[in-house]
Amino acid sequence: RGVGAAGRIETFTFAPVELPQEFELNFDMRFLRRPADAVGRHGGIMFCATSPTQRYDTGTSGYELDWIDRPNDHGLRLIRVDSGVHTFIGAGASDLPEPPTEWQISIDDEFIQVWGDGELLIEVQDATHRGGHIGCWAYLNGQSVSYDNFLLESGGIENCTNDRDDDGDGDVDCDDEDCIDREICVPSEICG
Repeated sequence: RGVGAAGRIETFTFAPVELPQEFELNFDMRFLRRPADAVGRHGGIMFCATSPTQRYDTGTSGYELDWIDRPNDHGLRLIRVDSGVHTFIGAGASDLPEPPTEWQISIDDEFIQVWGDGELLIEVQDATHRGGHIGCWAYLNGQSVSYDNFLLESGGIENCTNDRDDDGDGDVDCDDEDCIDREICVPSEICG
């Protein structure tokens, strides 16, 4: 449990997992109870965190992805945290009345992608923080949030458009089963 700036009260749980430089993180986040206050459902995940502590701690840096119901900034927010200072770097899903339940965060080189229920919702270019810890948090306003089904894959994510072996499996794009499975590669593509 942490008390943040301006009297914000939140609860945190950090996993003892050290994230690699490039990864794909899948997880489920479900809001089980909708509070009646002006903030509404508000919770998320911190990733690439330098230390397993609350997001407003002056010693913490990384990224925060959260959902909020508040009308003036409704939807997903992606925030870079630099020694406790928050900088907004991306938003998405402002037109969705309900938050996604199946989430994916992908970091590949300088790019951060956020997927919700299989749809790309945020993509930004920011290489400030890499590696670090992951942590879940929720605003304490009577809501209830469940985090489950964490799956972390590392070693790069196949791009399928750059003629490189991004995922390190020994095959380049058009010969890679990853691309074929996702029907991204054109069968007649000439490589090399």
